[in-house]
Amino acid sequence: MSHTVYRMYFHLPNEQSVVFREDNIEHVLDRAGEKDTMLTAWFKLNREDNYAKSLLYCEIPYSYVFNELAREWRPRQRGSVYTRLHHIHPRNRELYNLRLLLLNVRGPESFEDLRTVNGTLYSSFTEAAIALNLIDNDRQWNECIEEALSTETPYRVRFLFANICMHCHPNNPSALTLWNSYQERMSDDFVTFNGDTIDIAVQKSLQHIYSIFRQNGRIHSEFDLPELNPNVPDYRIRNNDIVMDQEMSLEEHNQKAQTMRSTFNEEQKVLISLNSLTKYID
Repeated sequence: MSHTVYRMYFHLPNEQSVVFREDNIEHVLDRAGEKDTMLTAWFKLNREDNYAKSLLYCEIPYSYVFNELAREWRPRQRGSVYTRLHHIHPRNRELYNLRLLLLNVRGPESFEDLRTVNGTLYSSFTEAAIALNLIDNDRQWNECIEEALSTETPYRVRFLFANICMHCHPNNPSALTLWNSYQERMSDDFVTFNGDTIDIAVQKSLQHIYSIFRQNGRIHSEFDLPELNPNVPDYRIRNNDIVMDQEMSLEEHNQKAQTMRSTFNEEQKVLISLNSLTKYID
């Protein structure tokens, strides 16, 4: 007899999928909270069935079948299954850590039970996963940024911070916690060279970091970082109206080159011409 692959659906609180027709959306939304999902029906099963309470979520289908019509788990009479919880990217932090908890916690009776470890109710699934040692504490990112701030310019540290956010998925501390801890020191160049207030400097630092995100196809909301103040001037413009070279577009570089060329003396113009000629000869 072949085995059936049983896909186990899960979701964050009040974020279950809802199917509806365009003409009955309000009715469906009103009733969505009244219907159990595969996950919330499991919570109910654990309240009533001691054997089910001894199982992990992914083990339930070996002994029970989810009845779609009644929206409840019932004892399995026949058949064998393989179970599967679909993959979640670590970028989706809370859902990813909910999945980790479902793979490791037996018999919870609610979402709150899943977030409770040794009698302590944590405010997020991420915190609960850390308390259970399912994910690492990311203190190394504090140490990494701290060390960089002692040797690198704030400009370079902002690049480092952006890359930690994009590629290292910091959880504890989160990207927001890291930002709150180091935002003033990562913004010091705007204070020193522009004479900006610290509030303006911090906003310009965020602008710079978000531009790095955009260049990599990412957005700041993925990391729960603050929204920008639209009234703060463009971070690339210094007080003397010179745009930071590292952030200039090709067109801006060309415009700046033309402006600078007009200020060259005769010897500089000859040198530029010789360099251009050498390039073509090579």
